[in-house]
Amino acid sequence: MSKKYTDGFGLSDYFTWPKGMVFPLNAYLNSSEVECQCVHRDCVEQRLSKDLAAKLLRVRLELGCPMFFTSGFRCGRHQADLRTRGLETASGISTHELGDAVDVRCKDMKKLEQLCDAEFEAMGVARTFIHVDTRRGRKIRWGYLRP
Repeated sequence: MSKKYTDGFGLSDYFTWPKGMVFPLNAYLNSSEVECQCVHRDCVEQRLSKDLAAKLLRVRLELGCPMFFTSGFRCGRHQADLRTRGLETASGISTHELGDAVDVRCKDMKKLEQLCDAEFEAMGVARTFIHVDTRRGRKIRWGYLRP
């Protein structure tokens, strides 16, 4: 990952920024909403796919109400912490670690699910959030079961 902040007008396919820097990713999303939620001091560089930000904007415009992000980018240590606690099911590198996924919720979860289903090829549905990511190739859907 680049050490410099990318404002979205460069050649990169990702926004990158230092943790704590707040700037708009689109009209309804800013960097602080999707940065890693860990407490590790070495978690500095953050990233989010520009394609993901664009898809989220289209969903938000159709949705007509605020969306809240329960998880966005995750550093490798945060991902490892989640696996240790049994909260992560991805094998290998998670799409969250790549900056290609978010978990989102809103007051109208049914409408959010319908809009995400139309916009994203990869989607997981839980009771309190919807995971979307930028995987391509085939439509994949899954549900989350919690013990």
